[in-house]
Amino acid sequence: MKTKKVLLKGFVEGIAKAAGETASPFISESIYTEAFMDIFAREGMTREGKQLYNDQTPEPEKIAIIMQHLSKTLLPTTAPFERTIKAITGEPGKGSEIYEIPYELAGIFGFRPIKVDPEKSLGFKLFEYQKAISDSRGLFTGEIDPTTMRTAQDVIERYYIANKQIFNARKKMLKTINNAKTLALAPDKIESIFDKRGLKSEYKELTFGLFDPFFPSERVRERFQDLAQQGGIGNVFLEAEPTIRAMNSVMQGLTLFDDFNIQLEDFLPDTSPEGQSALPPTPMPAQEVIQTSSVQAPGLMNQGLTATENALLSEEEKQMRLRQRGLA
Repeated sequence: MKTKKVLLKGFVEGIAKAAGETASPFISESIYTEAFMDIFAREGMTREGKQLYNDQTPEPEKIAIIMQHLSKTLLPTTAPFERTIKAITGEPGKGSEIYEIPYELAGIFGFRPIKVDPEKSLGFKLFEYQKAISDSRGLFTGEIDPTTMRTAQDVIERYYIANKQIFNARKKMLKTINNAKTLALAPDKIESIFDKRGLKSEYKELTFGLFDPFFPSERVRERFQDLAQQGGIGNVFLEAEPTIRAMNSVMQGLTLFDDFNIQLEDFLPDTSPEGQSALPPTPMPAQEVIQTSSVQAPGLMNQGLTATENALLSEEEKQMRLRQRGLA
């Protein structure tokens, strides 16, 4: 070797090959050596533009810095191995966490099993459920505008869509409750999770498969009236109300154990040339609704509630239900 620079390059390349052989169980020796010499040739600059050292850094430190950098970027992390050793020896991790051998061995091969926490998962699903119900109601209440609900048919369609989405959200929540029970989450624990969010009566209805369709509140109906007066137009809600109430009665006969088998076309106005009325005749409620409504609970609270609701809900919950239906 004629110059110190050439000699140094050959020496460093030898070190790089030796380090590459050590790393060969995890990465190709040639790849490690090439990456090492690439950084060395660019005087400490990585391909990403990071400067690892400068001209004043001693040569032995340069080599050490490059090896440390490659150990982080090319070699697999040692964390899974460390956790596996702790799992074998029983040594706790950070925060007194106890590692388990099967989970940590899986982590070495790139898998990270996640322990199922039914209680925590149910709380998250319940949040999703509340948002889904709110968004579904918003399909109707958020569209009260003369440009989107110009006719009674528009109101009927929006009402149908909103309730169908509510039905699907409630059915999905019932399935989540059943899944939680399958994962050994006790029913009283599930009920307490609902109770903490003020949804205890909701839990009872869901477990019994009850579907309580949404009906516009008095405030919503006043909004329709205000818009009609401001625009000097007819109140489209009043035109659609008989059909909506008929649809609501039929929907009350549904259960969450069944499918949403109500067809919108059965409630839309007759558009055929021989049609005589703007809205279809009010259909009769399902037979089970008639039978349920015929059995009344004692007192004034029985009006507007089914026999099942009268049997399961408290007086306060009954009052809330009546207010939701615009009957109190």
